[in-house]
Amino acid sequence: MSQSKQARAEAVVAPPEFTEDRLALDFARQHSHELRYVPKWNRWLEWTGTRWRFDDTLNAYTRARKICRAAAARCNKPSISSAIAKAKTIAAVETMRDRMTCSRRPWRNGIALLWRSTRQA
Repeated sequence: MSQSKQARAEAVVAPPEFTEDRLALDFARQHSHELRYVPKWNRWLEWTGTRWRFDDTLNAYTRARKICRAAAARCNKPSISSAIAKAKTIAAVETMRDRMTCSRRPWRNGIALLWRSTRQA
């Protein structure tokens, strides 16, 4: 499905603003080009511009936190804003990664790309 068709389909069935599901969709929209989750490895991968590397610095979680902080700042209801900023919500957003998940298969034949040094690029 093309990105524009996918965006239209999501707009029709978009979850309510400030829900974990909506925040997770925002997270995926903003970071799916640079983050991938591989369930078999239980690891996030981050695109450096030349190769995929394991996210050992909790960068995916940090990005989810930024999404939640921005949403909390937009929300005009203090109780909801506070709930959005909680670690529980941030963790939920980071773990709702179905749109950013890929199988191990793409890496099987291209493992050299995963580990390729930036000096070789």
